[in-house]
Amino acid sequence: MSFSDHGHTIEFGMGKVSERHKLRRGFTLFLFSALLAFILAACSRGANDPQDSTPANEALVPEATSTAVPVLTSTLMPTTTPEPTAIVPMIEVKDQVLTEDGRLSFDSVTVPDEGWLAVYQEDAGSAGDLLGYQALPPGTTSPLSVRIDARAATPTLIARLHIDGGEGGEFEFPGLDEPLKIGSKEVMATIDVDIELPFPAIEIADQTIAMDGRMEVDSVFALEPSWLVIHSVAGGSIGPAIGKVPIEAGQSDNLSLNIRWYDASKKLMALLYTDLERPGGFDPHTDLPVFNDGVPVMNEFEVTLPPDLLVYDQPVIDGKIIVERAVSSGPGWITVQQDEEGVPGLIIAFAPIEDGINELVELDLTGTAPTQILYLNLHEDTDTIGEFDFPAGDLPVLYEGELLAPFTVRTNPGNYLVTADQVLNEEKQVIIPLVVTDLDAWVALYIDDGDEGFDDILGWTWLPAGVNRNVPVTLQGNPEDNKLLAILHQDGGTSEEFDFPEGVDIPLRRNQQLIQSPITLQIPPELERNIP
Repeated sequence: MSFSDHGHTIEFGMGKVSERHKLRRGFTLFLFSALLAFILAACSRGANDPQDSTPANEALVPEATSTAVPVLTSTLMPTTTPEPTAIVPMIEVKDQVLTEDGRLSFDSVTVPDEGWLAVYQEDAGSAGDLLGYQALPPGTTSPLSVRIDARAATPTLIARLHIDGGEGGEFEFPGLDEPLKIGSKEVMATIDVDIELPFPAIEIADQTIAMDGRMEVDSVFALEPSWLVIHSVAGGSIGPAIGKVPIEAGQSDNLSLNIRWYDASKKLMALLYTDLERPGGFDPHTDLPVFNDGVPVMNEFEVTLPPDLLVYDQPVIDGKIIVERAVSSGPGWITVQQDEEGVPGLIIAFAPIEDGINELVELDLTGTAPTQILYLNLHEDTDTIGEFDFPAGDLPVLYEGELLAPFTVRTNPGNYLVTADQVLNEEKQVIIPLVVTDLDAWVALYIDDGDEGFDDILGWTWLPAGVNRNVPVTLQGNPEDNKLLAILHQDGGTSEEFDFPEGVDIPLRRNQQLIQSPITLQIPPELERNIP
């Protein structure tokens, strides 16, 4: 390489460079270096000096100091005392399940001062709807529970705030503890509850009654001490009580009790009664049925009764004797046998009976010679139904693999009566369950004063000879101490006219003793005032 300047040539490398070009290139490099140095110096000075600095070639002139203008100080207002935020009374509660413990839960309850949280039935119309309440301190209580009367609860409840305006610690409403209000509006909340409470109930199964009258009850639930009473059922209606057992509060399982099975019906009714005479016995006048949701707590069940005959000693009237009641498992027969030196002899009468309970069965002894003792038996009707085929068939009834003992009847019983303690009915009648006489007679009621006097007579009823059942005697006076005597009189004068004490209808006696039986009578207050 070579450069050439005015005819001078300089060779470099592989060519030649002229002298002029070499000088021009050096000058250009010099100018570039100077310019770069100037720019760097200017940048350095600009970074260190303020933009309004005095140029270096100008004289520095002192700058005059300005006088500050005073600022007026403002007058500050005094600091105000902060007011507390007002406490807003409120109830926060959710719908929930209500169980037997009666606990109702609240998320939070707020009151500005001491007060009360009260819970009411849905209508909340009066203090009588109050179910429970809880005292409240000022501020918020969270959580909170209130015990209420769960059994009086309605599906929707009302929770209401009350002031504590009366004596502290005592909820006085109606009274000084009025409902808390915001303006004219009471502070309250509604609560929907699912009520899950055990209720009074009787569980009892159909069953066979033992010969001793023993029966079983699966379970009974009672809210308080009560009575479980077994009734017969007659014509679809509840009949007399035939057995009872006391029940403790709560659940009772596998109970046993005895009933008068000879008074039982095929269907029986178990009822729960209150025990208002604790610790006394069952009183049908004061111990009333227990109700659940407006319905008596009861349970009907069927029983298979033991084969049985109920027959009273009685005279043979018009050639007949009457069996009060016969119980048979299937169609059957009642037979009558004469007495042959103390053992059953010849069958002299028989009558058909149906499956179940048969009442007032007549046995015709006409044309026979009944002995003073007769023997009655139960037989099956297994061959031709309605035809007595013994001894070829229709054999005596077996019970639990054994023959039943014969039932005896005396045909010379004399005169007697059977009485029962009772509540006076609305007709002011005393009922004598049974009177057996061998002549026309009277049954009369007297005040039992311990003496054999006949001045305090209260009423009388005429009876024909024979067996008389459920004899009513209407009271014509007011008994004292509720103790009565039923006494039999003969009808010795004008028939069906009571001639005593002036006449001949004198009391009957046996072995020189009056034929009498005591009665304890309960008189309801409403009847006692009206008895003359």
